[in-house]
Amino acid sequence: MSTSGLIHGEFLRLLFFLSDKQADDYFAALGYEAHKEEFCHRRGVFFHRNRCSIGLAFAQDVHRRGVQEVDKRYMKQEL
Repeated sequence: MSTSGLIHGEFLRLLFFLSDKQADDYFAALGYEAHKEEFCHRRGVFFHRNRCSIGLAFAQDVHRRGVQEVDKRYMKQEL
């Protein structure tokens, strides 16, 4: 990911393949042969969830780094 939060195209492609596999496994576990529209919808659900999870982890890391920087500045002012 970039510092502005944009996900690189190759990483998005990896998320798509992962979502495709998850959708495949989902319908296989149900023992159900999905129609194209059903499969595309489920794959989209998995893709959205995966992309949001990555975005959330990135945002939390950026926040954590920012809090550490604020803590360091605060500690220097006390001394």
